[in-house]
Amino acid sequence: MITKTSRWLPFVALLAPLLLVSCRNEVVVRHAATLEEARTMAEAEAMPILLDFNAEWCSVCAAFAADAATSSAIQQAMSRAVTLDVDVESAAGSVLAERFAVEGLPTFVVLNLAEEELARWSGYAGADDFVRRLDFVTSDPVTLAERSVRFQEKPALDDALILAKHHRARQEWAEADRYWQRAREIDADGSRAYEAEIVSTRLAGFDAGAFSPEDVKRELIRLFDSDRVPAMEKASLVAFIFDRFERNEAHSLGSEFIDPALALLEGSNEEDAENLRPGLEIARALHVENDEEKALLLVQRSFSDGWRDDPIEINEIAWWSFENDVRLEDALALITRALEIVEDADRAMLLDTRAEILFKLGRTEQAVETIAEAVRLDPSNDYYQQQIVRFSSRDAPIL
Repeated sequence: MITKTSRWLPFVALLAPLLLVSCRNEVVVRHAATLEEARTMAEAEAMPILLDFNAEWCSVCAAFAADAATSSAIQQAMSRAVTLDVDVESAAGSVLAERFAVEGLPTFVVLNLAEEELARWSGYAGADDFVRRLDFVTSDPVTLAERSVRFQEKPALDDALILAKHHRARQEWAEADRYWQRAREIDADGSRAYEAEIVSTRLAGFDAGAFSPEDVKRELIRLFDSDRVPAMEKASLVAFIFDRFERNEAHSLGSEFIDPALALLEGSNEEDAENLRPGLEIARALHVENDEEKALLLVQRSFSDGWRDDPIEINEIAWWSFENDVRLEDALALITRALEIVEDADRAMLLDTRAEILFKLGRTEQAVETIAEAVRLDPSNDYYQQQIVRFSSRDAPIL
């Protein structure tokens, strides 16, 4: 299931009902309006089908769409397939997203004329990466099943990479990890490093219960030992741990890597380093120094000077306190004040934060009353409905 929340991700126009063919420098990029039309066009041109799953709220999708409109390299690569833009929030798009088990956005799926998968990957890492992936598939259009058999018979790096990315996009973490590991073995003397892909796969798999903290830490050690992984990439993965996971999980996964990550950023004036440093310093205060007061102060300083009058920023600070079990009574007072000044459009979101804090404090009845107000404000939101059920259950888990 594809979800969006206020705390995570958001473009792409609705697909026109007619066939679109755009030409630039004699490069023809073929767009179809339906999968059936795409199959007909692909059969006539003897080329595969590229499904581009996206949504209006997806910022990474917007980045790809902007590049695809201007990059001659992307257009050249796309000219070797028939493209179907799939808005997953449209009626037809949601059906295709379910059929192809799309989990994240953007997701790209390449099909043959029998609608068998040739490749799949999620995310967009720039024009060069996209072109490399699509060019390889269109130049070697075998199905994933055939590629898997071929790999068992004669392991090859390109096949390992295609299969790793396919399983990652399908959120089949153990299989993705297995192929990343094989790619690293095959390419042992190459110039590419695989540690970052393996760590990110294991972190996602840990979140799904596929890997233990020790599994993740073993690869984090290899990541920091590698001189082929850029310093900023190492620091980013450590920062991600403390942004993504709750306090105890983050501590078990990454506490010993905070100081090495900060050391990599020392003296750097790069924008990425400036963006990463505050989060890592907060993590250090909380997980290395065990100083909750300092950590909370650093969190507050990371927001604007006027955060006390900004209900959205107050909500973010209160949510950090909730996730990290830091001064929950103060967090409750903050979010209660934010609800006095928030616009109606954001009120339900803040009510959910207040309900979570109340529930963690053991005030179940107040939590249910608070989330019930969110349901009244946004009755079509299934998540708030589920929250009422969760808070009302005796065995409800505390997040």
